[in-house]
Amino acid sequence: MLGQEKFWLGGNNLADLSTWNWLGPGMPFGYRKWAKDEPKSALTGQPGCLVMGEDDDWYSEDCNNEYFFVCETKCNSGATVEPIFI
Repeated sequence: MLGQEKFWLGGNNLADLSTWNWLGPGMPFGYRKWAKDEPKSALTGQPGCLVMGEDDDWYSEDCNNEYFFVCETKCNSGATVEPIFI
């Protein structure tokens, strides 16, 4: 399946077109892997949601499009490590 579909990654710029945040924690992106000429929502002035493409790069898409999604969960390994948000 991976490599043949796009996936929602849980980021968007719905609150502020100039800032991309992760949906769950609401934190701004600390890492970016935008494809060339992305995010397109910056050019169109329309809000967008973050999608990982077949090439593993990031794209801004209309939030009403339907794709598979990737979820975030806490690891219960017992290790005392601070969470890392990318």
